[in-house]
Amino acid sequence: MADQGGELAGQISLVTGAGSGIGLGIAGVLARHGSVVVCLDIKAAAAEEAAKQIEASGARAFSRQHDVRDWEGAKVLANEVEESIGPIGILVNNAGVYHAASLENLSQEAHERLYAVNVGGVFGMCRAVISGMKRRREGKIVNISSVAGRDPLALSPSYGSSKSAVLGLTKSLAKDLAGYNINVNAVLPGFVWSELTQQSCVEMAAITGKTAEEVWQSRVAAVPLKRAQDPEDIGEAVAFLASARARNITGQGLSVCGGAQMHG
Repeated sequence: MADQGGELAGQISLVTGAGSGIGLGIAGVLARHGSVVVCLDIKAAAAEEAAKQIEASGARAFSRQHDVRDWEGAKVLANEVEESIGPIGILVNNAGVYHAASLENLSQEAHERLYAVNVGGVFGMCRAVISGMKRRREGKIVNISSVAGRDPLALSPSYGSSKSAVLGLTKSLAKDLAGYNINVNAVLPGFVWSELTQQSCVEMAAITGKTAEEVWQSRVAAVPLKRAQDPEDIGEAVAFLASARARNITGQGLSVCGGAQMHG
């Protein structure tokens, strides 16, 4: 049963890419902490199923189909949510894609598609919600970057640099919006098994000659705690940054990676 009196009670959260993997885990954790969650996904059926799972736990959830590459559609969506459900207090930019290729084998089309989702999608969603947050003088934005944004994976120049861009945008918006009592932070997942992770392992295996399982196990073996992370681990970090406990934290990147990265 969701904690209807949790620390996020009364808050409405938008979570992109909520239909599976990390996004689904984030949405579920936010709901357990009391938030009403609007599950966004490019696949309508996935968003609907995520909302059903959350409602089955006793929390309130809604679903909307949305392609984060559509900036104007994001604005329409945000306005509709605020009119029909209530003010958006929390935005979690989680939607992302992956592509493995060395630079000389990277097509312009693949690169631009990845950037349109991983970077452009964050710009567009933030652009859609900040007017309301500024007007109310409160809000929490949590962008999902990656440990690859600080220490890029091999043979993934587009992905790693896109996640670095998310960190840069997080800091820029944190500075611009601080005067409106809006906190903007990032969470950097480590090695979480998901459809995206499976794709990355398969693509990397094709390049390196290893099996996808060998690629995955080599990543987990490099983690000091010797275990992968769960979607809910990422969700708990997001819930903390979206809560009043993090009111004096902004412009930061929190790695949830079992110690795979240690930055002072």
